[in-house]
Amino acid sequence: MVIGLLLALLDPAPVLPLERLRVQDPYELRPIEFEGYSLPAFLDQKFGLEWRKLGDTHQLRMKCRDGYRLSVPLSRILRHRALVAIRRTDQVSFTLLKKDVTPAKTVELAPAYLVWENEKDLAIRSEGDYGWPFQWSEVTLEKLGEGDPLLVPPKGASPAAFRGYSQFKVHCLKCHSIAGVGGKVGPELHSPQNVTTYWRPGKLEAWILNPASFRTPNGMPPIAPAHPYRKTLAHEMVEYLNSIAEKK
Repeated sequence: MVIGLLLALLDPAPVLPLERLRVQDPYELRPIEFEGYSLPAFLDQKFGLEWRKLGDTHQLRMKCRDGYRLSVPLSRILRHRALVAIRRTDQVSFTLLKKDVTPAKTVELAPAYLVWENEKDLAIRSEGDYGWPFQWSEVTLEKLGEGDPLLVPPKGASPAAFRGYSQFKVHCLKCHSIAGVGGKVGPELHSPQNVTTYWRPGKLEAWILNPASFRTPNGMPPIAPAHPYRKTLAHEMVEYLNSIAEKK
């Protein structure tokens, strides 16, 4: 198996049965049924069966047509059901109304949209839109952290920093970037200066927990108030940002 090979997502077209999956879409904020290919079966066809043995050490690296990049651990793919969606069953156009932005806007989803079973799977539901890339066009397999060395805590960093790294990818990287890797909705957090160099740690944790208490209007959502470990989560993500502050 070739690791690190960038592959066009749907070229050649998968020789796989189409499946249907109804999800609670995190962008349109309602149930939607999609049609597409089982993600594990899709990866079997792309990379062979050996990828299944790499779950604890490797990640799936995705690139979208709008330039957005995302990585998801293979262990997540092996534990939860996902679909490489290529169409909606409720409309002809393969588009989505993003209601998580103001004003809401319609976006194209082609060539593919990765969706996860989250109606019964509450663990996936709690992670919001993490791992739901649309306009997904390229894919590769790589070792955890290999594609983004600046993102990974340095050797010797605390266990809290490594836990914060994992949670940062789930909760923050879709909107914020580290040295250009990640989303563009919120500000860059590392380049040219790491955010911890000009925010006091306690204030930064408070901001993550409740941005609206600092500035309104504010488009940044807080960590869900119902999350049982939200304060620990905020602390560990700040520990993570501190750990990479000197990386250049």
